[in-house]
Amino acid sequence: AIETEILAVINAGGITWPTQGVDGQWADFNEAAAGEGSFEEPWNDLSLALNGIADEGTLNIKPGSTDWTGTINQTVRIRAPFNGGAIIGQQ
Repeated sequence: AIETEILAVINAGGITWPTQGVDGQWADFNEAAAGEGSFEEPWNDLSLALNGIADEGTLNIKPGSTDWTGTINQTVRIRAPFNGGAIIGQQ
C-alpha cells in the first residue's frame, strides 16, 4: 500500500527537497537512462524532453551539456536554475 511506501521513506530519513523551484519538466544529459521528466527521473535527451513537454511548458536543465542538433518548434521556457543559465547554439 502507498502508506507503507511513504512510511519507509520517512523511516529512512525522509526526502531532501531542493531549495529552488522545481516546477516544470526536467532534463539531465548526464543520466544514463531516460526518465519521465520529473526532478528525480529527468529526461536524458533533449528530443525526448521536447516531445514530452506541452507547448508553453517549462523545461529545467540540470548542469551538463549535450551535442543535440535539431529544431525547437514550440514555445518552451528553458531554465537552468542550478547553473545560472543555459547557452544554446554555441559549439
